[in-house]
Amino acid sequence: MSAVEIRTEAEFFAVLYAMESAAAERYGDLAGQMEMHNNRPTADLFRRLAEIELRHAREVQERAAAHGCTLDAQTRILDLGSVELTAFEEAHYLMTPHHALTLALENEEQAAAFFAELARNAPSERLRELAAEARDEELRHASRLRAWLADHPAPSQGWADDPDPPVYSE
Repeated sequence: MSAVEIRTEAEFFAVLYAMESAAAERYGDLAGQMEMHNNRPTADLFRRLAEIELRHAREVQERAAAHGCTLDAQTRILDLGSVELTAFEEAHYLMTPHHALTLALENEEQAAAFFAELARNAPSERLRELAAEARDEELRHASRLRAWLADHPAPSQGWADDPDPPVYSE
């Protein structure tokens, strides 16, 4: 799933922190895109998702510190591929909160799969335990998103039709 090789507890926390931080940043960027198009409900939802991911990143920092691991600026540049990140191409200026939650659910499921693979293949028992914990946490996040998604029904067909779409010029 990812080319990231995790050999130590410190690397595990660095990767987990990078994933959560990058997700928070991406959701913030998507919120900005939606705001630019006056799509307030979806922008607000992306802002909320960004806050949740930022809280998760802070929790990882605390856990890492409790284990004697420090996270420095280098953790932000790890190549994590698409783990827990919505591609900008997936966003549409008329997307609804249902779409945003569906994307977030996919992200959490990807992260859970990433950690499940690590739990199977990690080089030490401690890393397998940490990965299993992270997998379970991502699965809990996915479960919460499914419940949240139930309150945001899918839009009707033709939701993306816009008789006056924005014109982008360079």
